[in-house]
Amino acid sequence: MEPILNSQQRNILIIGLILSSFLFLQGCSGRKEITIDSEPQGASILADGKNIGNTPLQIK
Repeated sequence: MEPILNSQQRNILIIGLILSSFLFLQGCSGRKEITIDSEPQGASILADGKNIGNTPLQIK
């Protein structure tokens, strides 16, 4: 009896299932909120070398 999938087709199917699972799980993570604070407050916050605000700052 001959297998339904040859080894190359089986490997492609496995890789596709892994990638699909990864993408599905990424979508389930939801959005997070972070708060950046400092003592004393008012410190500059840099992201990629650009000032994005001062502490305290909430990012959604």
